[in-house]
Amino acid sequence: IEEDETDIVRFSARHIKEIYISENAKGLVDCMYRRFKITAKAAAEKFGLENLSREAQNVFKNSPFDDVEFCHVVKPRDIYNPKKEDKMNMPFISVYMEMESSKIISIGGFREFPYVVPRFLKASNEIYGRSPGMNSLPDVKVLNKMVEVGLKAAQKQVDPPLLVPDDAMMLPIRTAPGSLNYYRAGSRDRIEALNIGANNPLGLNMEEQRRKAISQTFHVDQLLVTENRNMTATEVAQRAEEKMRILGPTLGRLQVELLNPTVIRVFNIMLRNNLFQQAPEILADQEIDVEYVSPMALAQKGQELNSIIRGLEIFGQVGAVAPVTDYIDPQGLVKEIIKILGIPAKVIRSDAEVQEITEQKQAAQEQQQQMMNAMQESQVAKNVAPAVQAINEADRQQ
Repeated sequence: IEEDETDIVRFSARHIKEIYISENAKGLVDCMYRRFKITAKAAAEKFGLENLSREAQNVFKNSPFDDVEFCHVVKPRDIYNPKKEDKMNMPFISVYMEMESSKIISIGGFREFPYVVPRFLKASNEIYGRSPGMNSLPDVKVLNKMVEVGLKAAQKQVDPPLLVPDDAMMLPIRTAPGSLNYYRAGSRDRIEALNIGANNPLGLNMEEQRRKAISQTFHVDQLLVTENRNMTATEVAQRAEEKMRILGPTLGRLQVELLNPTVIRVFNIMLRNNLFQQAPEILADQEIDVEYVSPMALAQKGQELNSIIRGLEIFGQVGAVAPVTDYIDPQGLVKEIIKILGIPAKVIRSDAEVQEITEQKQAAQEQQQQMMNAMQESQVAKNVAPAVQAINEADRQQ
C-alpha cells in the first residue's frame, strides 16, 4: 500500500515467489525482502536514470525493455528520532538495491509497514503459512487419478479391445466405419469385443466424494445455504448464523493480518494528506477502535441478539411477580440492538433529538392531562350546580 500523488493510495499485488518475510516477537510480519525484475525503462521512471548504475544505464540506452533485477528491503529501524519527520527517521527503513551491481539506489522510510501479508493458515513453527489448497492437495491428486482411470475405462467401453482368432481372420483388422474384414469360410470364429466389466456409477460416486471433500476444505458448504422447502425463516437465519460462527475463527487471522493493517495504513495516509474533515471535540485525543460490521461480524453477534430476545420473553412471563422492568434501561436496550444489527447511523436519531422528542411528548401529555382535569372539574361543577340551587331555594322558603 503506497502513497500516490494522483490517486492518494495505490494498491499493488506482489507474487509470493518474489518475497522473503520474517516475523517479530508477536508473530506478525514486519520484515520483507522482495527480489523482483522490471524493465530498464520502468526503473529509470521510478528511480531516475542518474541514480541507476552504469550497467543499468547502458541497458536503458541500448535495449530499454530488457529487465533489470532489484531488491527492496523494508524492516524496522533500530535507531531513529521519532520527533523528526524526515524519511531517515521513520519507524521502517526502505532500501532499493540493484542485484547485479550491488548499488544502493535509494534509502527511504515508511511510517507504517507498507506490505500487508495475510496468511490463511499457519502452524506454530511456520512463517509463510498455507492456503486451503495445500490441505486439499492430496484429495485433488486422488481425484485427478480417478478421472484419468475413468477416462481410460470410458475409452475402452466406447472403443473396446477386440478378440480376434489367430487362424480364422485375414489380417490386418480394420475398425473404421464401413471397413471389411475377411474370415475363413466355414469358420464359426468371429471378432468380438472384450468386456472389461467397467462400473461407471461406482467411479462417479467415488469422484463425487472427493469433490465434496475438496469443497468442504474451501468452506463452500459453509458459504451456501442448503435449500429445504420445509425450513422456516427463523431456521434459515439460525443456520446462516451457525455457518458464519464456524467461519469466524478461520477468518480471524485475516482480520488481524489483512483488514486491520489495511485500514490503519489507508487511514493514516489520508490523515497526513488532510483528506478528513475537522474532527469534533469529542474525538480529540481519543484512540480510534475499528469495529467491523460485515455480515460475518454481525452473524457472530447474532447470539447476543438471541439472548436479549429470549431474556425479554422470560421477563414478560415473570413480570407479574417480579419488578423486571426496573432492571432494564430502555435507551440502553435500543442502543445495544442497533449496535448488534449494524443499523446505519443515517437512519438513527441522536440522543439530543430523542431527548427533545421525549420532552415534547411529556409536554403534550401534561397538556392533555390538564385539559382532562379541566373537563372533569367543569363536569363536577355542572352536576353540583342544581343541588346548590335547590339548597338555596330551600333556605329562602324557611
